[in-house]
Amino acid sequence: MRLVCLLLALISQGCVTVRPWQRERLSRRCMEMDGPASSASFEAHVRAVRSGDVAAAGAGGGGCGCN
Repeated sequence: MRLVCLLLALISQGCVTVRPWQRERLSRRCMEMDGPASSASFEAHVRAVRSGDVAAAGAGGGGCGCN
């Protein structure tokens, strides 16, 4: 019974109406899913190093992350 009540409480949180003064906070740049362009290039670098594939710059990659 407790588990059902807990799950119901968690699911009902997604049904909340966003008020106008809360929309201002949600529309800020820091709340974007993509983030700044510098973080996108960093994430691409991390993916290339971890996978060991050829990096976006065309250089062959290893798995160690050494430059």
